[in-house]
Amino acid sequence: MGIISKTYKDNYENFITLPVIFRFIKENKIDYDLGKTNRASLLEAIENYGLKSQENRENVLSWVDNIVKEGIRDIHIHKISVPDDIADMLSDCESCEKFLVESSCLKKHLCENTYDDHFVLVNAYRDDISTGRRVVFFYCKRVITLSSKDNVMRAIDYPITIEYYLDSSWLVISTKPRSKIYNYTEKQWNLDNLELTNNDKLVSEAKKDVIKLLHAVETNATESDNYIKSRIFELIDKYTHTPKVIQDLIDSHQEDIHNLCGFIKEACAANGSQEKDIIGDLNNLMEKYMSINWKNSDIFTKDRVAYPIKISATDEDLSKVEQTSALSEPLQKKAIFFDNKKMLYKNKKCDGVVMKWKKQKSDDYFTVIISSNRSGRHIIKFREYTSQEDMHNVLFSIIES
Repeated sequence: MGIISKTYKDNYENFITLPVIFRFIKENKIDYDLGKTNRASLLEAIENYGLKSQENRENVLSWVDNIVKEGIRDIHIHKISVPDDIADMLSDCESCEKFLVESSCLKKHLCENTYDDHFVLVNAYRDDISTGRRVVFFYCKRVITLSSKDNVMRAIDYPITIEYYLDSSWLVISTKPRSKIYNYTEKQWNLDNLELTNNDKLVSEAKKDVIKLLHAVETNATESDNYIKSRIFELIDKYTHTPKVIQDLIDSHQEDIHNLCGFIKEACAANGSQEKDIIGDLNNLMEKYMSINWKNSDIFTKDRVAYPIKISATDEDLSKVEQTSALSEPLQKKAIFFDNKKMLYKNKKCDGVVMKWKKQKSDDYFTVIISSNRSGRHIIKFREYTSQEDMHNVLFSIIES
């Protein structure tokens, strides 16, 4: 029997990509047949390496556990409140470790267990990182999927990673998004007797278990929604500052802008209290047409960790960007940004944004979708393979004030 579960070996699920496989082989100096570099052969070489010693086996199993945190992911974020006695216990490393060990009766790695139709806590541990103290929970259950590639139904493991940050009380839930998911059953499968589910329901199921385990309560949905929307606005504000060369040109025309303001006031019989608004509108109008007609769009991305490409109020609008986002221009090259800028800055909140974010270990960018709604659904979507390091970079730009 192999070390790696079929779910993670299966090419249909694409949990383990070739670049990740080659990196692990290189780091561990694993021998493999140079004539067989297909995915199945490389994973077989990794399993053979794992069978050579208990240390190697542990290395492979831990590698798979870490892989499920990366890739194409949906990250749901929720604010919770934990009782003082639980908070004190989690803060003490020894007490925390004892509590977490007692909370799970399974083997600690995802690939070491078999699962049924209910989420179970596979493993939990304290794992402090530079951004704060945290407890990591691994949950898993069995589901049925209908593949869009070959229209075949398969039973797979559905892992969910949950991180609880002790200092900020954020619960961060990470899962691989899928369509056409059904609750697992051992009965004969057909679409008539299977119960359809979805990613949000599965996340909610695992979240309830963690909240019960920690005796926690969720923060008011409206309160957390307002916070996330204000953080989205702050990201947009941070990464759409007016380039100096454009601001200098606008400043050089201030006399013209004030003269035009005087003409508008007279022609429209506007009162003096409206002068500030008129000047602001004229400055925005000038910046709009300078920006959208600027020849080189690099001026809006150079020396920036990230830049927005779309703002929107609905998940549906945001999802339309996913297939074309790699070709999209910076938001500052689009008239709609300046048309909505005044209202955006008045409210200082935004329901959703699509951004290009620079990878920490290269100059390449990846696409991330961030959105929030009043029902308490705050989600960050990564629609291409993304490392944990890059995911945390985005995450903490939102949840850290």
